[in-house]
Amino acid sequence: MTSLGKTAGQIVYKKLKERSDKFVAKGLVRTPQGKEKIGGEDDVFIGDIRDADSITPAIQGIDALVILTSAVPKMKPGFDPTKGGRPEFIFDDGQYPEQVDWIGQKNQIDAAKAAGVKHIVLVGSMGGTNPDHPLNKLGNGNILIWKRKAEQYLTDSGTPYTIIRAGGLVDKEGGARELLVGKDDELLQTDTKTVPRADVAEVCIQALLFEEAKNKAFDLGSKPEGTSSPTNDFKALFSQVTALSITPASLAFPSPHEPERTICLSFFVFRYRTTVASSPAATTMMSVRAINGCFIIRTATTGCAPPVSLFRHRIQRLRSSHLREFSKSGLGFPPLRQNTGGGDAPSCSACIHSLVESVSQELESVSRRKRSRISVRASVKVKLTSYGEVVEDKLVNQELEAGLLLEFKKDPERVLLAVTHRPDGKKNWMVFDQNGVSSSIKPQQITYIVPGLYNFNHTELTDFLQRAQDNLDTQLLEFAWMELLEKNKPVTPEELAEIIYGSSDPLESYCAHFLLSKDEIYFSVLESKGSRSIYSPRRTEQVEELLRRQRVREAEEREFEEFIQLLKSAKNAPTHTKPPKSSWLANDKVRENIDSLKAYAIDAWASIDQRKLAGVILKSMGLQKTAVSALNLLIDIGYFPVHVNLDLLKLNLPTDHSDAIVEAAEILLSESSDLDAARRIDLTHLKVYAIDVDEADELDDALSATRLQDGRIKIWIHVADPARYVTPGSKVDREARRRGTSVFLPTATYPMFPEKLAMEGMSLRQGETCNAVSVSVVLRSDGSIAEYSVENSIIRPTYMLTYESAAELLHMNLQEEVELRLLSEAAFLRSQWRHEQGAVDTTTLETRIKVVNPEDPEPLINIYVENQADPAMRLVFEMMILCGEVIATFGSQHNIPLPYRGQPQSNIDVSAFAHLPEGPVRSASIVKVMRAAEMNFRCPVRHGVLGIPGYVQFTSPIRRYMDLTAHYQIKAFLRGGDNFPFSAGELEGIAASVNMQNRVVRKLCNSGLRYWVIEFLRRQQKGKKYTALILRFVKDRIASLLLVEVGFQATAWVSEGKQVGDEVEVRVEEAHPRDDLILLKEVL
Repeated sequence: MTSLGKTAGQIVYKKLKERSDKFVAKGLVRTPQGKEKIGGEDDVFIGDIRDADSITPAIQGIDALVILTSAVPKMKPGFDPTKGGRPEFIFDDGQYPEQVDWIGQKNQIDAAKAAGVKHIVLVGSMGGTNPDHPLNKLGNGNILIWKRKAEQYLTDSGTPYTIIRAGGLVDKEGGARELLVGKDDELLQTDTKTVPRADVAEVCIQALLFEEAKNKAFDLGSKPEGTSSPTNDFKALFSQVTALSITPASLAFPSPHEPERTICLSFFVFRYRTTVASSPAATTMMSVRAINGCFIIRTATTGCAPPVSLFRHRIQRLRSSHLREFSKSGLGFPPLRQNTGGGDAPSCSACIHSLVESVSQELESVSRRKRSRISVRASVKVKLTSYGEVVEDKLVNQELEAGLLLEFKKDPERVLLAVTHRPDGKKNWMVFDQNGVSSSIKPQQITYIVPGLYNFNHTELTDFLQRAQDNLDTQLLEFAWMELLEKNKPVTPEELAEIIYGSSDPLESYCAHFLLSKDEIYFSVLESKGSRSIYSPRRTEQVEELLRRQRVREAEEREFEEFIQLLKSAKNAPTHTKPPKSSWLANDKVRENIDSLKAYAIDAWASIDQRKLAGVILKSMGLQKTAVSALNLLIDIGYFPVHVNLDLLKLNLPTDHSDAIVEAAEILLSESSDLDAARRIDLTHLKVYAIDVDEADELDDALSATRLQDGRIKIWIHVADPARYVTPGSKVDREARRRGTSVFLPTATYPMFPEKLAMEGMSLRQGETCNAVSVSVVLRSDGSIAEYSVENSIIRPTYMLTYESAAELLHMNLQEEVELRLLSEAAFLRSQWRHEQGAVDTTTLETRIKVVNPEDPEPLINIYVENQADPAMRLVFEMMILCGEVIATFGSQHNIPLPYRGQPQSNIDVSAFAHLPEGPVRSASIVKVMRAAEMNFRCPVRHGVLGIPGYVQFTSPIRRYMDLTAHYQIKAFLRGGDNFPFSAGELEGIAASVNMQNRVVRKLCNSGLRYWVIEFLRRQQKGKKYTALILRFVKDRIASLLLVEVGFQATAWVSEGKQVGDEVEVRVEEAHPRDDLILLKEVL
């Protein structure tokens, strides 16, 4: 690698040295001091890249070359920052961009090619598509332009290459960011335009390892650290690069400073050498003039015209992409004319002219051109060498004056014709453009000055444009390209006009310029200065590749147009006739388009290309480029339902289980054996109550109770035993850990385990024999624990009750359900005992929603509001806490690592809230001052809010992964040993990832519940009144309210005199669930 004295070079060198198993690194520095600075050994050479001979020893024997050299400006002495203003920059002698970034890099490329190097990696800079980029103005060095010229030279060299155009370099840690690749400086328009030097160095090295990086040029940026996952799949990164690795034809290279270097810019006409039939031995030059697709053959001999078959020609159909490019230029040309080699073209004989007539016309044409020749000022006359010929430089500038016809760049996508009117300041000019608009333009905006026209009247612009349109035919370029390529000659627009039109008059010259400037196939800009450019024919293989890509692009464009029409058709179709969602996924390209819209709708695009694709789709549909537009479009075509859960898409949570997981689960269900079968106690004689919400699918826990002879109550908390099927580290276990918890939404449930395994194997089922882990407890009369045990068991659930039916049975006080009354009595004793230990009551209203047919535009919404203080809910709540306390005590007694939960009791003076009504109002005020929960994995932590010495969540192992880990640990001990699946440290690591996932799920569930409550309120009768409790005041008279009928919190202004705990009546003024907006107004 070269430029070892710079930071990036040193990083690459170090990284290569660290990978000595794959690379043998050699380096090049400019001075002995530079070699000494990096501690270089025999593998570091000293050489000057400006001197080709001095770098040859370093290049010999290498397989790949990494070029990191770059000119570096320095601040001009004398700048005083305290006086304001801007500093000036200069380059030292010999360090100009032309010498370093052009000559130096060209020397390196030549030396590498001569040495048979197999791969060159060149590090450049973004910004090269803009000739007016500020970096080009530093020291008047045009650094980005010279860099692009070196890139062009590399792409034309025939050596496999990778060109990395890095964004703004920052001294940040490498390997910590997601890297992005782009093209045409698109990354400069985003906040991803910077990249750490260390990451650039890594991309250089990775480019040497992957074929996907070869013959590609790309921009390199990065997302801000911490916003996404760091890039580690470089093969995939390089595979994203599809941009053509050719310097844009619009890039103007400055003239070199060295007069001895020359590029051949031969003047020539498009001629065929052929044998005339009347004189077999004689040959003559025949100029071919193409006018609107007809060829006029002028011969310098008399006799019959040569047969058409003697002319080498190739006629292809005009490609639609050319037409689109021209139409986008802004000049307003209708579709270009084309010639397909047939039709109304005149016969060859009709086009033959006599020698006298031919010569007369040619002399008259020459005389006319001489009379109208432009007086121009030669800017810089240098000799350039190109294609082995020496010619006079044709890069000449015409001085601006009033009445000139010129073309200028209005914006990045449009060029317009205009007539100069008057100067506007020192450099700018006022012009009248083809649309009749007067504006001031800079010299840098001028792309062409039409030669030979003075005092042009802007009212004649429309006629000029129309006549130009009549002459435009891109097929003419192909004929010219074939001849120029054979003769290896560059061409100016005026010379091309002579070739294809037989005249370099103003109109023809402009037409030739227009064809060249819009051409992307046959010609590229060789040199450019101001508004003057010289073009060179591309190599045959390059043209063939460009044509192939054009055909692919045209096919893609046709496919895209068909997709847009499909969108419009689906959007306008009635709801019941819209295409099903599956139809949008059948075709890969259609799915890619739809995926881009989905990503745009949730602001989660995977790449700049994906974001750009969505933007193009929205623009083609006549929509604004916003996430809301993308969302509404997907809803309008029927791909998304009206009430699609965007948060579920944004959070990218797993929903359906993969086929592999489902298959593994079914194998467990049919083939797994019960390791604890011999140790299970038979409790099928007990009456067992399973109490849960009515829509519960997975039943984790159930309860039993009996009164002992001494009057004490014995309770059993039976917990489902999923560890009977699943073992730690198995495929199904890993998937459950990844999910962390089951997800319960108003519209759907996404279980932690595959549904069949959870429902048929793990869940407790009424009337069936089920495996369980049973926790039995004997309570003292004060509610404290007298005895307990934890055992594997077999049970047969008797009742599956909802909270409502359990409450009804308790209210009926039936003699047949004495066990249920015992459970209620035990729950009362436990509640009293916990409060004596300092427990804090935080019962409130709990809202549940079940949406029926959520895909419908107006689905049925069932809303349930339950008071946590109701007897049945209080019963289950107390038994779950009792089970958690027993497991914590059991774990502490036997030194079992478990996910112990605690909550240090805040200095809460409950009496300070005694003036507030019991229930939601008081609970809301207390929760506001409570401290966050804590976890310990070695021993119990007091749970002050629950009023117990320790607590482990154990009763929902089918729904919560941390509960399952507690089961793994407890069951390992019950099997007779202390060989636990997880150490305390491992449990802590698992808890960290699972708890993070749980927080995401809670956010999703809360937002889903809120959406559907607002949608429910939106549908209610206008003006309907709701009772609300004032929970607290947010600011002034703006209060946080709890709508009692729906258990929903919102804010509203309340009148003077209202206090916390008071009831007020409100009505809903506005409700917009998609915007999470609800507006309440107090009814006075």
